[in-house]
Amino acid sequence: MTDDQWTLIRALARCSYYPGSFDKRFIHDLAEKPRDATLSEKQDAQLQRIAWSKRRQLGPGIAVTPPPGQGSSSAVVPNPAEVRRLRAWNAGAPIRERLIDDLWPENEGEV
Repeated sequence: MTDDQWTLIRALARCSYYPGSFDKRFIHDLAEKPRDATLSEKQDAQLQRIAWSKRRQLGPGIAVTPPPGQGSSSAVVPNPAEVRRLRAWNAGAPIRERLIDDLWPENEGEV
């Protein structure tokens, strides 16, 4: 384990968990391992996920980065239909007419 992993495991072992939860068992099992043990990629990913969920219970000296797909670093992919509705609303055209024109261009102007 790296020094950061060891510090994180020690801090997470002091956090509160639901009784019998997987996260609690996982962290307590890691805390019982010897200092020179190595963690697999999946174990490290799970450790980072738990650390992110318990970040408010950790001490002030422990910095946690969000795992992929969580936190403010993940981008929101807009729904194309919602984008069309917003553009039509912003353009001032009736939404129904604009959507019909987008879906069936051969029927332009018919409602």
